[in-house]
Amino acid sequence: MLIPNRFSDDALEVIKLAKDYSKNFKQEYIGSEHILLALIKYGSEILNKDNFNVDFNTVFNILNDTMSYNEDNNNIQDTGQFSFTPDGELILRRCRDLQRKY
Repeated sequence: MLIPNRFSDDALEVIKLAKDYSKNFKQEYIGSEHILLALIKYGSEILNKDNFNVDFNTVFNILNDTMSYNEDNNNIQDTGQFSFTPDGELILRRCRDLQRKY
């Protein structure tokens, strides 16, 4: 299991935002789509959105239109036990490895 407290403050903020987006979509996991939204919103230098002409609202609306909501999860409790999808965990592992390298 991934241990988020081994990340920088910036990375932890992105993870927190990703968790908020997963709750917004009524999902109990953090996936690559939530991490993408968090990176765009946070404006991290890792993702220089101006060079790629990325707009948060556009990406959010596309995901909102294509993702399925878990309607049974109207009252998701924040227990701190959100899990990552395999892709979400892979992204964070690679980021952690890069952080250690540099």
